[in-house]
Amino acid sequence: MRDLAQSPEALTKFKDFVAAHGDPEEKEAVGHLTSWKGHRPKGSVDEEARFPAVYPIIMIQSDLPAADWDAADDGDKAQSDLVNEQEGQAAAVAKAFDRWWNGEEKSTVQIFDVRGQLAGSGSAH
Repeated sequence: MRDLAQSPEALTKFKDFVAAHGDPEEKEAVGHLTSWKGHRPKGSVDEEARFPAVYPIIMIQSDLPAADWDAADDGDKAQSDLVNEQEGQAAAVAKAFDRWWNGEEKSTVQIFDVRGQLAGSGSAH
């Protein structure tokens, strides 16, 4: 996973795969991706002994507009719609990533908006 996330060509290969094999929702979502990096959360030695299956995370930067989560929580329909759209796009990216990446290791895919705030996430395995 680390090699994949640190390879500059990997994101391009992923985008090419989705362009050729993705559904319209995946193509739209992946079109917003700008860069990615890998991360594996580390816990204490005791935590890692008790919970050895800490999944790696692919953190993906995008050009998605920033949503105001507080306004969405307060009932702002436009912001709520934007939050829902971004969560849907994150799920589409995770679904496409799951098909593209044939690794045995489970992963979490996190999508960040243009400000670097978490826009949504999904799982791949």
